[in-house]
Amino acid sequence: MSTQLIALIQKANQDFGAFLDEFSGSSLKSHGTAGVSKRLATFAAEIAQVGDMLQEHPLPAQLDPDSEAEVARYVTNLEQLKGALEQVRRALVQRQEQLKTGQANILAASAWIESYKKTT
Repeated sequence: MSTQLIALIQKANQDFGAFLDEFSGSSLKSHGTAGVSKRLATFAAEIAQVGDMLQEHPLPAQLDPDSEAEVARYVTNLEQLKGALEQVRRALVQRQEQLKTGQANILAASAWIESYKKTT
C-alpha cells in the first residue's frame, strides 16, 4: 500500500475524529443543522478520494500493524459518521416540517389580510 494512501487515511481519520469528538458531546441544535451539514459535506471529497485510491491500490492481505490500525480506525470513523448523518437527516426533516408549518401560517395570514382589505 502506498504511503500516500496511508497519509490520506490518517488525515481523514484526524478530520473525522475531531468532528466526531466535538459532535458527540453536544446536540445537533447547538451546532446548527446548516453548519453540521456543511462540515459533513466536506468529508464527501475525502471519502471519495480514499475510495478512489483503494480501487487503484487494493489493500494487501497483510498490512503492517500501523497501517492496519489506521484502516480499522477509518472504518470505525465511517460507521460513526453514518450515525451522525442519520441524526442530521432527522433534524433536517424536522426543520423542513417546521418551515412548511411556518409557510402555511404565512399564507393563511396573507389570505386573511387580503380578505380584510376587501371588507374595509
